[in-house]
Amino acid sequence: MTLSLYRRRNVRKLNKKQKGFLLPLALFMIVVASGGVLLMSKHANDSSAGLTLAVVSKQSVYAAETGAQLAVNQLFFPVTNRQQTDARCSTTSINQSFSVIGIDNCRVVVSCVCHYENGNACDATQEGNYNGIAGINDSFYHLDSAASCGSGSFSGQHRTTLDKKFQ
Repeated sequence: MTLSLYRRRNVRKLNKKQKGFLLPLALFMIVVASGGVLLMSKHANDSSAGLTLAVVSKQSVYAAETGAQLAVNQLFFPVTNRQQTDARCSTTSINQSFSVIGIDNCRVVVSCVCHYENGNACDATQEGNYNGIAGINDSFYHLDSAASCGSGSFSGQHRTTLDKKFQ
C-alpha cells in the first residue's frame, strides 16, 4: 500500500468520525445565546419595574408632606389665639385626591389630635383652659398624614407625622 492510499483511507475514516460534530456545537451555542438574551431581557424588565416603583414611592412622600402642610395651614391660619386653634384641630380632617402634576393619582388622609401640656385632650369649650386659671399654657398638635399613590403592584404609601406647639 502506498503512502497516498493510506492517507486517503485515514482521511475517509476521520471524515466519518467527524460527521455531525458541528450540529451539536451549533445547537449548544444557540441555547447559550438564547439564555443570555432571556437573562438580559428579564434584567431590563426588572430595572423598569424598579424605576416605576421608585417614582411612585417618591410621589407618596411628596403627597404626604403636601397633606401635612395643608393641615398646618388649615390649623394655624388665620387663627390668632390658642383656643381657636384647639377648636380647629378637632375639625381638621383632610381626605383629598390630587390632580397636580407630580402627585397626581395620589390620595392623602390627614388627622389632627390636640392635647395640653398635662397630657389631657384639648377642650376648646372650657374658658378656664385659656385664661390661666387651669394652669395650662401650651397646646400640642399631632398631625398624621398618610398618602398612597399608584395602584396594584405599582403603588407606594408614606406616612408623615408633624408635632406642633401653640403657646
